[in-house]
Amino acid sequence: MSDTEVTNPPVTAEEQTAARPPVGPGAKLTNRVTFLAVVAFAIFGIGTPLLGLTVFSNTDLLVASSPYHSAGLSSPEIRNRIANDVVASVVPNTELFADELRSGRLAAWNPYVGGGSPLGAVPNFAVLSPLSLPYYLLPMALAPGYVKLLEIICAVAGCFLFLRRLRLGRAAALLGGLAFASSAFMVMWSNWPQTRVAAFIPAVFWATERLATERRARDAALLAAALAAMLFGGFPAVTGYTVLTAGAYLLVRVLAEHPGRWRPVVGTLAAALAALVVAVLTAAVQLFAFVAAMSRVELSGRAQTGADHLDPASLITAVTPWALGSVNTFALERNAIESMSYVGAVAVVLAFVAVALPWRAWSFLPRGVWSFLVGAVAGWLVLIYLGRWPLAALQQLPALFSDSFVGRGRSVLGFLIAALVGIGFELLLRQVRATDAHPATSPASTAGSAGPDGPTGAAGTGRGALTGIGYTSTGRRRTWVATVLAGGLVGLALMVWTGRRAATADGGAGRFDLHLLIGFALLGAGVLCVAVLLRAGSGGRLTAPGRAGRRWRFGAAAGAVAIPLLVAVQALSLVVPYWPAADRDTFYPRTDVHEFLAANLGHDRFAAAGGGMYPGADSAARLRSLTGETFFDHRFAETVQALPGELFGSTLLRLPTTVEMAQSPVLDRLSVKYLVNPPWATIFGRATVAGTDGGTVTLTPDAPVSVPLAVPGPLRAVGVTLPAAVGSAGRLDVVLRDAAGQELARGSRRFIRATPGEPFYVPVPGDRITPDGPLTAELTLRAGRPVEVAALAGAPAISTIAGEDDGLALAYAGNSVVWQRLAALPRVRWASGALVAADPGQRLTALSQGTVGPDQVVLDEPPTREPDGLPATVEVTGDGTDRIEVVVDAQGAGHLVVADAIQAGWTATVDGVPAPIVPADHGLAAVAVPAGRHTVELRYELPRDNLGGWLSAAGLLTLAGVGVAVLVRNRRERRPRSG
Repeated sequence: MSDTEVTNPPVTAEEQTAARPPVGPGAKLTNRVTFLAVVAFAIFGIGTPLLGLTVFSNTDLLVASSPYHSAGLSSPEIRNRIANDVVASVVPNTELFADELRSGRLAAWNPYVGGGSPLGAVPNFAVLSPLSLPYYLLPMALAPGYVKLLEIICAVAGCFLFLRRLRLGRAAALLGGLAFASSAFMVMWSNWPQTRVAAFIPAVFWATERLATERRARDAALLAAALAAMLFGGFPAVTGYTVLTAGAYLLVRVLAEHPGRWRPVVGTLAAALAALVVAVLTAAVQLFAFVAAMSRVELSGRAQTGADHLDPASLITAVTPWALGSVNTFALERNAIESMSYVGAVAVVLAFVAVALPWRAWSFLPRGVWSFLVGAVAGWLVLIYLGRWPLAALQQLPALFSDSFVGRGRSVLGFLIAALVGIGFELLLRQVRATDAHPATSPASTAGSAGPDGPTGAAGTGRGALTGIGYTSTGRRRTWVATVLAGGLVGLALMVWTGRRAATADGGAGRFDLHLLIGFALLGAGVLCVAVLLRAGSGGRLTAPGRAGRRWRFGAAAGAVAIPLLVAVQALSLVVPYWPAADRDTFYPRTDVHEFLAANLGHDRFAAAGGGMYPGADSAARLRSLTGETFFDHRFAETVQALPGELFGSTLLRLPTTVEMAQSPVLDRLSVKYLVNPPWATIFGRATVAGTDGGTVTLTPDAPVSVPLAVPGPLRAVGVTLPAAVGSAGRLDVVLRDAAGQELARGSRRFIRATPGEPFYVPVPGDRITPDGPLTAELTLRAGRPVEVAALAGAPAISTIAGEDDGLALAYAGNSVVWQRLAALPRVRWASGALVAADPGQRLTALSQGTVGPDQVVLDEPPTREPDGLPATVEVTGDGTDRIEVVVDAQGAGHLVVADAIQAGWTATVDGVPAPIVPADHGLAAVAVPAGRHTVELRYELPRDNLGGWLSAAGLLTLAGVGVAVLVRNRRERRPRSG
């Protein structure tokens, strides 16, 4: 297939005239208003983050936890409490990659969360998506808003190009783009990579339409580029749904364009398959690593059945988005991000217009388009909202429907409905403009007469083939319209009934009724605009003489302009209260706890328990954490699951604030040097609660009060009893002093979760205080008003928690409490002995019971050489994102153990000679090292010696080659011929 070959039958002048949108006096105004509606949606929807005044990121959720909240950083309103993985994973990983890129390094691996996981090597975080460019050009706090702006531009432009290929006018094409950009999936999944994938769906269909009609190499290259952009965006389910739907569209279109001719059909399908192959090749640099990594990650609980679909009650949000509650208080079992089905009330009306008037759509749409769009929308609606046996049948296909929730298909469904919205608006505009431009011609005649294959004649040209509906009379057309309207009313009634039942069960019937009233008002406004446009475009009303004609022309113009404005206004009512606009101070601030960990953690890791640190949010701060949000290697996850009472999901690890967890031998093997608890968590140790005499003492702000303590050191907390609630605005500072007045330890705690009548403990890092001599607690109130505390003999009654020999030491007491785990092993360590356990259960039992010595390692298989049992010194000389370098000076043979999830994807060398990485302590890794001084280097490597990189280069060269060939050919064709 050459780049210029077109085998479609020539289009006649009559067909071209019928396909070209009529132009009337109001066309320019409608175009401009629709364009301004799109601009207003983007600018006012994103809002102040574009100016850098706020941040388009849900970091208001971040500062609701310790240590940020204890540091006084808080948000008056948390718009989205369920976007935790954006805050814990997406943004921190992207920031880490961007920081490394600015330093001249491509971070293929993130070692700072869990045991480590691929970063730039895989498309999970969309770091190579074209829409991620603002992250690398702008300050991190400014970039998310401009990423969203790029998404909107990409989505609207793609829809515009596609719908223009379908012969829609500018206003209708723009409105279709606005409907898609404001659809539920594109709004609710903002800040996840998912929308950076879905934004290219219209571009894929645009390129597919070009390929179906023009069959040129350049069109296949455009399709490959759009698909590659989707693949680089991660979240392969959306790409898979798009490929499946666009493939069906291409088949329908080529069969319609070439009826009875198999060669062009086979050739076009082969070109599309080649485009898919080139797209996969282009993205192979990440896809190879993605397949390898996902084959080892823990994904339990993600299997899907036919019952895993959206509740049909969520369909009411298609016309009134917040009828079932806010994003934080949604009435359905699945959250608002998964369930929101917004299209827009006026957009729904326009989509029904497109379905109800197929013979008019056939007059300008290419063959098969209307039938495909209507059928595809119906099919996706069944799969997403009804599920059962059709969904169960598709779940037999590998990966696409079996492992991913079908609700994510709203991405493709939103685009298909948006296309119908554009078509419906175009039908109305053509109705008016055709009459206005050709007053002698009635709308009935401009639609052409209908034959068995659709409209024929001057405006029809027989391009309605494959429609499946052959209208031959006005009566049958009216029957079809009545059927569609009746079906729409029945569907609307069911939506209202199921939605109200769900809202009532959740206690939100009043809220539902209010939002339903708003939605119905917008539906009524949309129906009124449609009625005015249809009425104005019939019976020659626009061309009537005098005042009557002027009134109808004004009404038609007002209706055409009102439609995009109504769509934009309701879309803004969805996004303004939902899209984030967090205070800039909430964007990953560094607190005193971060500073302590950065100064003391070294090459080891910490774990957050009970909200002591926001899990996973510290990648960019280079603080290595066990807890967080990531895809965990399945063997590393099994090791983690040996912890007592862990709270492990398939991608999220949290820990409880129990002493059993703090003392777990598994945390020792995982090199958790510090455990970070919130200030209000239980302080481990021996508590002594002070008695009171019933009186109170007033603590005055900034006035220290010294109280002798009846107990010696070591101490971990000093407490006072608050007779009444004091709010959370202030804090209490405590300094422990010896008999000479020297400061021994200090701590501070805000009055968060202070319970009246119970000791309010302020943690202090006094584990190193010896029991010699008396101690004094100096209390200083930091608040705006005095606070009453319980008294004993005229002084504050002081409760204490003393230290114990429990393997823990309170290392820091600030906006979070940092416990040092004294038995934690170094993350990079020497094992002079080995235990062998082939059974996984035996390995995990040995680790959890603490029967493995600190100088031993548990191996799956006997080592090739028995360790000599002699010590070694270990010096870590390099510890970056993708590389670890260690100098080992060993007195005998043994193993270098690295407590990371690097059993797969990593390679090792000893003095430059390749050495195998063997599983250690079930989920960790080890390298056998002989006696002597050696340099051990471990590196993350792309699979198969970076074969994916070479294939990506081949794919990019192919696309570039096609582009160069097109430029050369175009230049030759423009060159004037001599003679």
